[in-house]
Amino acid sequence: MINRPYTIVDSWNALKGVEFDAVIIAGGDLGVGQSDSDLDFKERAGLYTAMTRAKDPLVMLYDEKIAVVAAIEETLNSTDVLDSEI
Repeated sequence: MINRPYTIVDSWNALKGVEFDAVIIAGGDLGVGQSDSDLDFKERAGLYTAMTRAKDPLVMLYDEKIAVVAAIEETLNSTDVLDSEI
């Protein structure tokens, strides 16, 4: 349940260290390529930062299921990682 009566729209740069009841990431497939360049690393780090700001629901919107999106989906749906140490 979300108790805040407002919405914050901002870039991931401004949200480091802040948590929210819910996070919606629009364009999760944009700007994150498949190269190992510094820019791509920063984009992936930014996507990770945005994803980890959610306390409860995380919604990620995308048009194309690129490799990064598929890997995120696979990881979030995997029970192996969660059950291995319990």
